[in-house]
Amino acid sequence: MRSMLQAWREYLMLTQEEMAKRMGITQAGYAQIEAAKRPRKAALEKAATAMGITLEQLAY
Repeated sequence: MRSMLQAWREYLMLTQEEMAKRMGITQAGYAQIEAAKRPRKAALEKAATAMGITLEQLAY
């Protein structure tokens, strides 16, 4: 099942590499965040900011 993080990334037509660059991390690091069952709130906040959405939007 896709995570909300992955769903938003794909909706915005971004690759994992593009997200990683926006977040200042490696693609492998981003892939770990996206695959995590319970990613850290700080990582989710950083990802939401990188996508230009709120943390609340990412949660739904």
